[in-house]
Amino acid sequence: MSVKLDRLIDDFARAHFADKGLKENVYAAQKKLEEDIIEEISEEKSQEIAARANQIKQQEQVKAQFRELKAVYIQCIFLALLIGLLGSHLYDLMKYWLYDTTPDVDITRFGFGLVITLIICIIVCVWMFVSQIIKVYEIFISKKD
Repeated sequence: MSVKLDRLIDDFARAHFADKGLKENVYAAQKKLEEDIIEEISEEKSQEIAARANQIKQQEQVKAQFRELKAVYIQCIFLALLIGLLGSHLYDLMKYWLYDTTPDVDITRFGFGLVITLIICIIVCVWMFVSQIIKVYEIFISKKD
């Protein structure tokens, strides 16, 4: 230990245990005080380290949640654009069938584009669904361990 702390322990032990007689009692009291002080300081430091580790863990969780939120926003915007494009195609198809307002439309190309857009929307929805299932599965596996 440091010189100041040794001196304080020595002075405290002599003041409180010197009247009991033997030098061994003073030495035993000094060692007991040293052990108590070391144990108390160690406990305080371990609590500080645990609190800091908790704080770092919470910060990492918040960062991960923000990354997840950002990914969800991007996925939703992409899916909304695709669904909007699909809705526009369907609306134009309905206009063509009901009102016959666009006589120079190549219906095979139009239908092909509609089918491709629909397939892309389905693939994106299935991909988002499967990715969420995988995340939930990973959470359950990590909780199990």
